[in-house]
Amino acid sequence: METTVKYDGYTWTKKPSGYYQSTVRCTDGSRKNWLHQYVYEQANGHIPEGYEVHHKDHNKENNDITYLELLSPTQHQDEHAEQNIANGYKLASY
Repeated sequence: METTVKYDGYTWTKKPSGYYQSTVRCTDGSRKNWLHQYVYEQANGHIPEGYEVHHKDHNKENNDITYLELLSPTQHQDEHAEQNIANGYKLASY
């Protein structure tokens, strides 16, 4: 059985990645895709192109705005580098 949560009147389904996703379209045609991105945008406005929303506490289930921050992809990769190495993931070199 899928794990779901309700937030802001929408149903969000937990995906294998651990993130919550919805496929509901907004009236402007955009999609409410990932819960952490939606929460961030509701509080701070549009996410600039090329930026990512990061869970500061590394808990994908915690989508409270106080635990979300905007990072560049490089900052985001650096934030997760130690965790990824511990999990056996190889980091790309640029």
